Amino acid sequence: MTMTSSWLPGWVEVIGVIAYAVILVLHVWHAWRAGGLGRAWHVGHIVMAIGMIDMFWPGQMPVGELGGEVVFGTAAALSLAIGAYALAKQDNWRVWTVSTIDFAGMVYMFAMMSHQVAPLTLVFVVWSILEAVAWASGFAFAALGVSDHGVDLRLSLAVMTVGMAYMFLAMQYGVPAMSSMSGM
Repeated sequence: MTMTSSWLPGWVEVIGVIAYAVILVLHVWHAWRAGGLGRAWHVGHIVMAIGMIDMFWPGQMPVGELGGEVVFGTAAALSLAIGAYALAKQDNWRVWTVSTIDFAGMVYMFAMMSHQVAPLTLVFVVWSILEAVAWASGFAFAALGVSDHGVDLRLSLAVMTVGMAYMFLAMQYGVPAMSSMSGM
């Protein structure tokens, strides 16, 4: 599927792909260095970066709507299960709650391509912006009990969530007749 939108001119798509490619590499590095659930958390951000590259990809999306819904639905379920496990062990479950919400947002984003969903768009936009501010400021690391790995991780997570907020808006308000474009 090709998305046509005044909100997604070619230069925005290219910047989005480059930004998410950098985020992907950064989280590959952090996943390589982390262990246990920390590695799983970074892998989740790798998957999210790939999903956002797919969303910003100029022209035909490599993964597409159904693939994205399946991948991120599975990721949301896994994140929820890890969060439940962490809660039962009285470990850091809050970070998995945030991850589950983010993965659910990705499912919603991919679903927007073929379904006329709109009621949660602004909720996800506000969530993403608040999350971006929390990551950029370092507040999220303290509130979620995650060790702050520095400015690179802060900025990567902030940029990721700002890009998600933008894509929610672009899909809701900038892409005409999404339901008529589905055919996959």
